[in-house]
Amino acid sequence: RELSLKRKNSDDTENLSDGEGPPKKKLYQSRGAHVKERPEMHATARSGQRHWGSLVQILRHEWDAKRVGEAFPHFQDQIRMCTRSHIKSQHECLLRMLQIAALDGVIIPLRFIEDERESFLGWTGFQINPHKSQDFQSRIANMFESSTKQNTINNAFRRAGLVPDQCWGRAWRGLATFQYKADKRAVYNRASMDGNATA
Repeated sequence: RELSLKRKNSDDTENLSDGEGPPKKKLYQSRGAHVKERPEMHATARSGQRHWGSLVQILRHEWDAKRVGEAFPHFQDQIRMCTRSHIKSQHECLLRMLQIAALDGVIIPLRFIEDERESFLGWTGFQINPHKSQDFQSRIANMFESSTKQNTINNAFRRAGLVPDQCWGRAWRGLATFQYKADKRAVYNRASMDGNATA
């Protein structure tokens, strides 16, 4: 049988007709549709990819030089988990930065687990050493371009599912913990796909 397709212009669906009965609708993903006709957003995305691609190479070198994986065997497993999951460079940068900060005593990790669905690459959370909170904030800020706003930095943690158990200000000062919340991560990523992430 010949299959004819007719795309509706009013929404993100396809009408499929096999010549028998009314057309059937099939939904397809519309991710990225909001940037299709905006070249400036494509340029920004490419610039971001270059930035994180360069930074991840620097952090890999620092990670190896400090022999982080030897100090914390769990961290080697997390890097393998990262490689296996084919995650973006930004998340690998965050993972390696957290590991290096833990080695340096800047943060105190919470329990590590192997369940990728219930952790950020093995991390269930962490707390910043209150005496080194400025150090950690500087390390994280230096991962981003100089014009980056604090909310953008917070959003990077939201995408990883690592959110404060209280308010952001207390967590950044080491007075509250960052904890992995799968539901928060899912909600934020779903909103960011629609261009409506504000939380």
